[in-house]
Amino acid sequence: MKRTPAGETGPSSTVGGRLRRPTVSTERSLAECLADRYLFHSGEATSSPGISRTIVIVGAGASRAACGLPLGPALADLVASKVVGRKGGVSRLILEQELQRLETVYRLRADEFETRVLALSRFAPDRVANVLQQHCRVRHYPSLAYELLAHLLKHGFVDAIVNYNFDELLDEAIDEELGPGGSARILTEGDCARELTRSSRTHDRTRPLYIKPHGTASAPDTLRFTREDYFSLPSDIIRLLGVLIEGRPLDDIHFRRTTAATPVCVLAIGHALQSPELLRLFRSVHSGSKLFSVTSDPLREDDWPDAMRRIASGRWTKVSSAFARRGHRVESGLDRFLRSTWRESVRCTARNSRTRPWLSARGIERHEVVARLFAITRFGILKRREGDPKLRDYLHDRAIVELALAIAKSKGFVDLRELERGRPGRMFRLHEDHAHHRRESLVDAIESLGMDRRDAAANAFWHQRAPKDESGDFGRLTLTDEQGRAMCHDLAKSCYRLLSKNRRAKMRSGGRRVLNEALWAMFRGDEVEVGAESPDRLWSRFRSPTPLTTLAQMRRFTQELLRRRWDLLLCVAESGEWLLEDWAARAIRTTRGPSKRGAVALVVADRKKQDEIEARFGPISIGMLPWQLHNRHMTIAVSRQGERWVPTAALFYERRYRSATVYPIRLSLRSDCESVLNDFVVYFEKARRHAEGRSEVVRLSKREMHGTRQRILAEIASQ
Repeated sequence: MKRTPAGETGPSSTVGGRLRRPTVSTERSLAECLADRYLFHSGEATSSPGISRTIVIVGAGASRAACGLPLGPALADLVASKVVGRKGGVSRLILEQELQRLETVYRLRADEFETRVLALSRFAPDRVANVLQQHCRVRHYPSLAYELLAHLLKHGFVDAIVNYNFDELLDEAIDEELGPGGSARILTEGDCARELTRSSRTHDRTRPLYIKPHGTASAPDTLRFTREDYFSLPSDIIRLLGVLIEGRPLDDIHFRRTTAATPVCVLAIGHALQSPELLRLFRSVHSGSKLFSVTSDPLREDDWPDAMRRIASGRWTKVSSAFARRGHRVESGLDRFLRSTWRESVRCTARNSRTRPWLSARGIERHEVVARLFAITRFGILKRREGDPKLRDYLHDRAIVELALAIAKSKGFVDLRELERGRPGRMFRLHEDHAHHRRESLVDAIESLGMDRRDAAANAFWHQRAPKDESGDFGRLTLTDEQGRAMCHDLAKSCYRLLSKNRRAKMRSGGRRVLNEALWAMFRGDEVEVGAESPDRLWSRFRSPTPLTTLAQMRRFTQELLRRRWDLLLCVAESGEWLLEDWAARAIRTTRGPSKRGAVALVVADRKKQDEIEARFGPISIGMLPWQLHNRHMTIAVSRQGERWVPTAALFYERRYRSATVYPIRLSLRSDCESVLNDFVVYFEKARRHAEGRSEVVRLSKREMHGTRQRILAEIASQ
């Protein structure tokens, strides 16, 4: 029998409109759709311009693969055991009569979850809702599949996720990956009007959508678990789902029908695709769309509309429902499928990067180590609940690991304020909420991982591996590769000492190697991530900013800026290390040419890359400004027009306290570029005063700013 890309056998080929067996290229076809969407969000044309949107539909099979949550029939049995009988107060005979009535009158199948719960809710609706909430209110069980879905959503491979589960496993993964406000979350009536108006103001991408049509366990009033509830979904959510599946713009949510439907790519994971609202919506799906289904159980496509069956033909992948256990490592077939799909997507992106050197996808090392150390090992035994010691240990261990990853990502230098706002601070706050007594503070944990404070009153911490100057004080902000390797080893060793007994066992069975690899990958990778929505302060300062919502999009615009015709290139950065990357260095050499036309000036907080930069580009004006006086990053292209210096384009973002999340914007309007150029002039003057031992405070009137700018730019150009 032919093997599917996921490594499992697919359904046999049949006739009469049934789905055909998937081909070997099914997984590759899905990866190409995801990679093309990622390329589109970077601002480039794609090889599949017809795919206008990528959507993931998540069903109960995904949560079962994550931690063993019961599927529909088993969950219905749990509800019935609490409602039927002496304790429940509902007679089994009466329940059977009600099920027979629903099957006879309404043609509903008595063995379906929705039908059984509908019958039970007629006699004890409150108790049914309480039982569902009790069994489904879980969220602290990371799985690789859900981690990868959150990663795909954040970085532009996926536009929207529609989650039909009551549990909050995927909610937690998305909250950790995208942060507060990183996605437009649609749960109740009115969320569409409130969340979609807060979409990113870029024309390339709105904020990614996360929709839970059937509600969530932490909000019992939102639970919709019967077929009657399905047909009475809030009208704005139904319209939104229709707009997504038909491939129309989000502004068509009010049924303006101003544009025709376009093809979409839909991936269904662990979902039977039998929801009444979905079957209705797929009747009008575009014929060029693609529907991929990944399940462990056979699909019942007899009820599917013809359009839905046609776009799904040959794209059903059957994954194993068994869990592969190797020591303390447990993986589901769904985990393996999504990891393989991610690798195929990276290969597609790598092929594009040959002609687009700025294009690259952020790695999944953090997600792999989280899934490796914190995935459940005994499925169906869910002890990470309120008041249980297992939950306290989990939150403490997650905080320690996230803190170590944050230290490695920031190259050995962190700020307490940024950690409090990030994942480590969030995990420590959750641990404090669930612990009977506080075992340690965030500062204690930072110091236990080998970090030293800059001084007694500072919020900045350096790793002990950081080099020190003659006075014994820390000098540079970052470490060399050799020091970084040693730091990653120290962090992994410290984590092993601080983690709980269960986590140490996983570390001994291969988890320590995975953590070491993840720490090194974080150290070698990008120091910042791109947020989904720009702060309002940027919109109040500039007249016409354009947000850049992915790292690839920011790099693409930077390369465009470097390839412009410029006489001066002005940068404010941490160390200017990004100028040494191949795509940036090649663009600068192409612009400057053999005659070395144009001058480059930098303001940095660390001179560690100065020698390498000058060796590659020749003499460069470099000013040094301490990080506490250095929170605006920019790259500006300036042209000389007669006696005047005119900025033509700029990239700008704020980064306070070495924040891990930035919100870059591109500027092309003359007045906006002039404003950023004034910022650079002030920073360059501050750096000069700092080098001379004078006060860094710079106060310039409008006339003084013009004279100072002309003088500084002329000096830079003359070098």
